[in-house]
Amino acid sequence: MTPILVTGASGLIGRRVVSELRAQGEAVVEFGGRIEDTAAVTDAVTKCRGVIHLAAVTRQAVAKRDPGRCYEVNVGGTQHVVDAASRVDAWVLLASTYEVYGAPSALPVAESHALGTTSVYGLSKAGAERVVAARGGAILRLSNVYGSLRDHRDRVVPAFLRAARDGAPLRVFGRRCLDFVHRDDVALGIAAAVARLDSGAAIPPVNLMGGVGTPLSELARLCVVACGSSSPITDEICDGVFIGDNSLARELLGWSPQVPLSDGLARMLADET
Repeated sequence: MTPILVTGASGLIGRRVVSELRAQGEAVVEFGGRIEDTAAVTDAVTKCRGVIHLAAVTRQAVAKRDPGRCYEVNVGGTQHVVDAASRVDAWVLLASTYEVYGAPSALPVAESHALGTTSVYGLSKAGAERVVAARGGAILRLSNVYGSLRDHRDRVVPAFLRAARDGAPLRVFGRRCLDFVHRDDVALGIAAAVARLDSGAAIPPVNLMGGVGTPLSELARLCVVACGSSSPITDEICDGVFIGDNSLARELLGWSPQVPLSDGLARMLADET
């Protein structure tokens, strides 16, 4: 079978997507170059029937520090992928983000919610969505994906879990309630989308989200419990809530999250990959 190309294959989500697809008998090509390198992207896509496009600048701090680089990778790199795929009639599946919705006007947030982001990162991913949509590609919007202690140290789940494991204080700040989804669930959702794309069916933008809001204070408590820790929790004034509506993913992809947060934390402690 003609393989599938996965950009960002070495990342938090990419590692699980690659292993899940291979477990299902798929041939997978891991793109290890720079997504801004048009020639490398074109060469890689030429050999594949579809592209799962995960490569991106994903950290808000990095995007704020270097907006030009963020747009070059997230929008320009996506354009390279789409152009290359168009030449060989390959499908494209983009991993986007809940950040494109901005501050939600209603909860849970469905795909019909207007895009209203003002952050550099969110705007860059909205731009990537427009590029993919113009080609008729698929867009999966992810919420707060977690699943590895090797993830960026400043992301809330690995930061809290590491602090609890080490007996350090956990400081709760930022959005007060988030929608977490384990990377194993995300990999299964992406695999389901691949099957639909291979059948020739279209996929509108779909939320691949947990559908449950977890206060950060509760996340901190669960991390302390998972580690059997006595770490103190400092609960500061926080603002902002996001909860995604995953009804469309259930309907179109037959997907629903299977990993409760407490189980996901236990998997993180047991799995260093």
